Amino acid sequence: MRLKIKRTEFGIYLLLWIVLTFFLLYLIYDFRASFLQQFIATFAVTGFTAFPAYISSKILVARYLYCKLINKFIGLLMLIAFVNTVLTYFWGGALY
Repeated sequence: MRLKIKRTEFGIYLLLWIVLTFFLLYLIYDFRASFLQQFIATFAVTGFTAFPAYISSKILVARYLYCKLINKFIGLLMLIAFVNTVLTYFWGGALY
C-alpha cells in the first residue's frame, strides 16, 4: 500500500512539472526558432529545476527543517539554488 502511495505522489509531481514545462514553453515561445529546439531547452530547464525542488521538499525539509537546524537548511538550500542557477544558465543557454 505504501509503495502505491509513493508512486501516486511521484506521478502527481511528474504531471505537475510536465504541465509547468508546457506553460513555460507557451510563455516564452519564439516563432522564429524551431519548436523542437525550444521544447528541448524548456524541458531541460524545467528538469534542472524539478530535481532540486523534489530533493529540497523530500530530504532537506525532513532532515534539517523539522529538526530545527535552520542555518544548515538555509545554507544547503542556497547552495542548491546557486548550483541549479549556474547549471540552468549554461546548459539551457547551450541548448537554446
